[in-house]
Amino acid sequence: MSKIDTVRYTSTDHIKKPKCVQDPSEITLVTTKIKTATVSETYQVLQANKHAIMIDVREQSEIDEAAPAVGVFFPMSKINPETFASECNVKKDQPIFLFCRSGGRSMRVAEALATQGYTDLTNVTGGILAWQAEGLPLKHR
Repeated sequence: MSKIDTVRYTSTDHIKKPKCVQDPSEITLVTTKIKTATVSETYQVLQANKHAIMIDVREQSEIDEAAPAVGVFFPMSKINPETFASECNVKKDQPIFLFCRSGGRSMRVAEALATQGYTDLTNVTGGILAWQAEGLPLKHR
C-alpha cells in the first residue's frame, strides 16, 4: 500500500504535521467546519459578542504597519495548536476569528486548530487589506 498524507500543509513547518498512515482506515476526518466571514461581518460580531475573539496571526513587522483596533496579536510562527488554548486564553468552543494579511495564513492556522478540537473557527477573508479598504478602525501608533 502507498502512504497517504492525511493533511497537506505548505510553509507551516512550525505547525505539527500529521503522520503518514499505511492503512486508509486509520485516517480520522476532521469534522469541524471552518467558516468564513468578511471583515465587516467579523467587526459586527466582535462588537456584539463579548465571547468572540479575533486573533491576528501576522508577524510583528506587519503589525507595526497596521493593526485592527480589535483582537489580539499572536504570530503564526509562535502558534503551537496543542498549547494554543492556554497561550491565548481561549476555549476550544469559543468563537475564534483568525486574521492575517489576506486570509491564507489564517486559514492554515484554522485548519491546524480544527485538528486539535476547536469547534467554532472563522477565517476572516481579505485580512488587513480588506480591513483598511473598508475603513474599519485601526490601532493608533
